Amino acid sequence: TEGITFCDESDPDFDFKSVLSDVMQKSTMGHWKSATRKLKKLTKQYSSADRPVPREAYLAVLEACAADRLNGARASEPARRILEDMATFGFEIPAELANTCVVSSLGEGPGGTHDQCGGIDTALAMVAAIESSPGGADILTDASYCRLVSALAKDGAIEEAELVLRSMVVEKSFT
Repeated sequence: TEGITFCDESDPDFDFKSVLSDVMQKSTMGHWKSATRKLKKLTKQYSSADRPVPREAYLAVLEACAADRLNGARASEPARRILEDMATFGFEIPAELANTCVVSSLGEGPGGTHDQCGGIDTALAMVAAIESSPGGADILTDASYCRLVSALAKDGAIEEAELVLRSMVVEKSFT
């Protein structure tokens, strides 16, 4: 063993890059569920302050989730978490994608759900996350707010619907 030295020349970011590549690949293929799981793994196990998850990864998974009306709203909770994470990390959220997520999370079932998925609570959480993101105050359209107001009113939450409607007129100048 004398004269032999060990030198680790492996890439310290290999695992991070590998999982990030998996996230992007699964998102491109439209596999929202596995892309969401890989993104969670990337965030929890491999990201750090020095090596944060890039905005593009969040956007890719969010786009996969948003496809086909949030896959019948089954992807609404993962989409909500991604929107919340993006807002927390100060990432801008594209307006079209944000509006698609909010509108698609609302259905005609009880509580505004699609087959017990999504619903008013999820949509309200998405709205809160989007509005707290950079430039978020101007992202959501009147159509998104109207869909939310309609779902609230249909569910019997008239006072809450009035509050959102008032916010639309007073704060957002939608008329």
